[in-house]
Amino acid sequence: MRHERTTLTTQDGLALFAQTWLPDGKPEAILIFAHGQAEHSNRYSHFGEALANAGYALHMADLRGHGQSPGKRGHVMRFAEYWTDFQAMLDYAQKLAPDRPQFFGGHSLGGLIALSYALRRTPTGYKGVVVSAPWLRLVFNPPAWKTALGHILSGVIPGLTLGNELNPIWLSHDPDVVAAYAADPLVHGLISTRAYTEITATAAHTLAHAGEWRLPILFLNGKDDPILGCRSAEEFIGGVATEDCRLIIYEDMFHEVFNEIAHKQVFRDVIAWLETHT
Repeated sequence: MRHERTTLTTQDGLALFAQTWLPDGKPEAILIFAHGQAEHSNRYSHFGEALANAGYALHMADLRGHGQSPGKRGHVMRFAEYWTDFQAMLDYAQKLAPDRPQFFGGHSLGGLIALSYALRRTPTGYKGVVVSAPWLRLVFNPPAWKTALGHILSGVIPGLTLGNELNPIWLSHDPDVVAAYAADPLVHGLISTRAYTEITATAAHTLAHAGEWRLPILFLNGKDDPILGCRSAEEFIGGVATEDCRLIIYEDMFHEVFNEIAHKQVFRDVIAWLETHT
């Protein structure tokens, strides 16, 4: 297995930290994957290693305002800035493995980025999409005062950052994962007023336009996810036109199925799906 780190320059001039996990030989395919809100790509190293050992490549970057990439923590003025980061990831992967099948996807915020990107920009040449607990609709309720204040200040002080209200124990049943997340200096736990309103508006648009979806897609959700649940994923899938759409709901799993105690089964499911679509 090979692990490569690089810097991606976005169309608007940001230098994003990026990394790729590759098998020793030519990969069967490459999966371009975006991480969730407040976290970073290093948290997916075990997923990258599992894919590489199975003959596939995983390519990720830290989104702007996250991890080792520049930008104010948890802030964007427009959701399209995340699409710009995602485009840089897709472009690099195409140059890295131009003759290999390409898939893309993401977790949570990254899942929303992948879904909304596909609906708004209609990319061609990709074999399918893999999303884990995409941010389509929250099932927990942030404090009402904070939500109301966020909507008001989005237009007045768009860069004001507040705590994202995410409790680390909602991520996984594995106490080591929870402790590592809480202690991780690259996890910032912040979201700006503008980023929040941009994300929620994009999520609502994505759900409303599920009928325009055409690519093969794999959804992965924990049944007990206290952040996003399963209902919005089921709603999206119920609206898509393609029959090549699969939802796997894992019993006794929280938000981060890739970091759950039984994550190896999740990895096997992703690899099996990639095999049937490569």
